[in-house]
Amino acid sequence: MEEGSPSHPSDAEGTNAYRVVDANAYRVLDAIAFVQIVKKTFKNEEGTYEEFLNILQSFRQGQLNTSEVEIRVNSLFSRYPHLIQGFRKFLPDKCLISVVAPAA
Repeated sequence: MEEGSPSHPSDAEGTNAYRVVDANAYRVLDAIAFVQIVKKTFKNEEGTYEEFLNILQSFRQGQLNTSEVEIRVNSLFSRYPHLIQGFRKFLPDKCLISVVAPAA
């Protein structure tokens, strides 16, 4: 393929395009890995993993906004600060969930 052709963008226009695609691919892989961690964490807590998936689905369908997702996930993961931290990286920068250690 020739450089600058539609399938091989030139450096001036294509390098950033490839970086965006790569970044999005890594973000999707990170999200899949995180969902697997959530599934493994809640394997013995019936319904919790499914509730997490329901929250995500409701967000995708426009039934929940980012703040509502943040509140629900924070509540669902309240005993698992590492999951809250992990979920945080998928939120817009302006949304920050405060992590509180569970009561002993």
